[in-house]
Amino acid sequence: ITLVFRGTDNDLSLVTNWSTNFSFLQIKAKIPSTATTAAAFRQDDVTDLKHISLHSGFYKYIFGLTNLDDDAHDRRKFDQILDDIRPLLAEHQDYKVFVTGHSLGGALAGLVSFFLACEDDLPKPISCVTFASPRFGDSEYLRATQVLERGGLLRFCRVVNANDSVSSMPTSLFPLTDYQHGGFQVKNLLISI
Repeated sequence: ITLVFRGTDNDLSLVTNWSTNFSFLQIKAKIPSTATTAAAFRQDDVTDLKHISLHSGFYKYIFGLTNLDDDAHDRRKFDQILDDIRPLLAEHQDYKVFVTGHSLGGALAGLVSFFLACEDDLPKPISCVTFASPRFGDSEYLRATQVLERGGLLRFCRVVNANDSVSSMPTSLFPLTDYQHGGFQVKNLLISI
C-alpha cells in the first residue's frame, strides 16, 4: 500500500497550503505509548523520550480535525488514513506500507510515517521516501526516529537536490525552534562535464 502526499499546489488551495508551510512554530506532541514501551525504545534505553516538537502547520494538517461535513466532529486526517489502510491490510496480510511525498507532501509523508511506525497493529517496517522535504521535527524527533529505524519499525530515506532551499528550511535561524531532518539523506549533485 502506498500513501502519496502531494507538494504545495498554488492553484488548488493557495491559502491552506501556504498557511501550513509558514506555521513554523513548533508544537509539542506526545509519542504514542505503543512506541515508547516497544522493545526498540527499551533496548536503546530512551524510555525518557515521551515528547517531540514538530512544525505546527504540518502537525495540525495531519492531526487537526477534518473539514468534511460527513465526518465525526472529532475526526482527524490521521484517523482517515488509518481507516483507509487497515481494511486493505486485513484483506492482504502480506502487504507492506510505503509512504512518499514531495516538498510539503514530503514533510507530511515523514510525519505520517513516524506515527504509522508507532501503531502496533501495522506491518513493519513502515517505509518512507521523501523528495525535497522541509524539516519538521526537533532533535528529540530525530532521536525517536533513529530508535524506530534501529528497531526495524521505520525505514526513512530523504532525497534532496544540491542547493535546494526547501530542504534546508526552516533553519535554526528562526527563534525558539530546533529543526532537524530524520532519515538517511541521498543528495543529487549537479555536475557539469
